[in-house]
Amino acid sequence: MGVIIKFSASALDYYRQNYQKRTNKEIDIPDILQLLENRNWDVHLSRIDFVADYLNYNFSVNELYQKIKNQYIIVRNQNKIQQNFNLEGLEKNGTVNTFYVGSKRKNVSTFLRVYDKKTEQFETNGLKLHIAKDLESWIRFEAVFKKDYAKQISEIMKKINSKGELHELIANKILEKFCFIDSSTYELTNFSHDLLKLENNFPSLISRNSRNNALSASIMYHLKNSGLLPLFFRIQYIWGKEALTHFLVTLVNYFEAYYRPNRDTITWLNKHGFLLKELDFYEFLDETIEIFLIKNVNFLPSSQTSKKDDKE
Repeated sequence: MGVIIKFSASALDYYRQNYQKRTNKEIDIPDILQLLENRNWDVHLSRIDFVADYLNYNFSVNELYQKIKNQYIIVRNQNKIQQNFNLEGLEKNGTVNTFYVGSKRKNVSTFLRVYDKKTEQFETNGLKLHIAKDLESWIRFEAVFKKDYAKQISEIMKKINSKGELHELIANKILEKFCFIDSSTYELTNFSHDLLKLENNFPSLISRNSRNNALSASIMYHLKNSGLLPLFFRIQYIWGKEALTHFLVTLVNYFEAYYRPNRDTITWLNKHGFLLKELDFYEFLDETIEIFLIKNVNFLPSSQTSKKDDKE
């Protein structure tokens, strides 16, 4: 049994304004968590939305959506792993003013919404219309963190002591999951690079669901110890990337035609399959690789272990 307190964005704004009027002090989510913290109970967030607003930047939501759709821009996490997220655009009169990177399904821990905040304010006669009317453009990136991610962010927030640290955390967590990279140069886009200037280092988010289970361990084994990746490298080095792709397709075809699971595999699936099926596969895979990289920071070349070094 517990108590749930829900704040919408507008409700939180209203609460903060009234708190400041009453006490002459500012308050934000870290302060609220710290005030509620007590050794007799646990306090944590079940969901939190982090926002990055781009004011008067030289791009539109529709332009960005089309570039991602056509792979001129790719979305990767902080470890340079390309995300397997869905891309969903909401089109109106031939223009996309809102799109989502990632799935909004219940079992997913994070997704990103990108939308035209200025247009939204005019269409809804919003509370920020007085700001929107003086701007040429207002693009909002809204990263949603739920479940284990929200709980881990809660623990980080309990140690934050200033608005500056909060801004650094917001930038860090958005970039941890959603880096936008120009596919022709492999450089961060201007808007992601500007966010990078604000961030600071915080503990990485790890899904409890992908920790310490045999399927994750098996994937990690093949990434490092099985000899699979050196085999890939030899084939590509000798015959090229097309040959490697053909080899992978041949392996899948062989698997589909000839593989038959043994008794141990069936037993494992009966024990773990139902639970794992509740997870989003693409998120599970991304998180497994993230955990692998955290555990094996020296496994990759130095150019891939520090995004800041890439920009210097």
